[in-house]
Amino acid sequence: VWALGEGGIEPDLVISGINDGQNIGPLVDISGTVGAARQAAQMGVPAVASSQGLGDPADFPSGVEATMAWLDEHLDEVVAGELGTDEIANINTPTCPTGEIHGEVDVPVAVDSTVDLTVVDCTSTVEPTDDVTAFVNGWVAVTELAPTGSVTE
Repeated sequence: VWALGEGGIEPDLVISGINDGQNIGPLVDISGTVGAARQAAQMGVPAVASSQGLGDPADFPSGVEATMAWLDEHLDEVVAGELGTDEIANINTPTCPTGEIHGEVDVPVAVDSTVDLTVVDCTSTVEPTDDVTAFVNGWVAVTELAPTGSVTE
């Protein structure tokens, strides 16, 4: 907030993260990473939140790859000043204990979930319907979030 307000920094995009720990489903609204991206958007700067699934060790190279893929896909919009602040992207990349990440999928936020968010099966063939289902089944989950409010409103 200080950098954008009093610091005189005028970025074209804020990338919040990559933090250690997924911010999906019920965790979205308590995430500091998402909160920082939302704050940037509220201050007029396009933003994205990026989180890496827990692991021992966490697979940060996969998270960097997913974040850079998102940036590559949106770079022309960022440079042209057309990305906007009416939504922020929330990227969550799993750490696969076995198997490999299936790819990236755009999905809605799961507003209610009883799934263990720490158990990831990258060998699963389950088709994702929301960010939790995508993430725990080995997909990079990308959701679009409003810059204010919560996903449960």
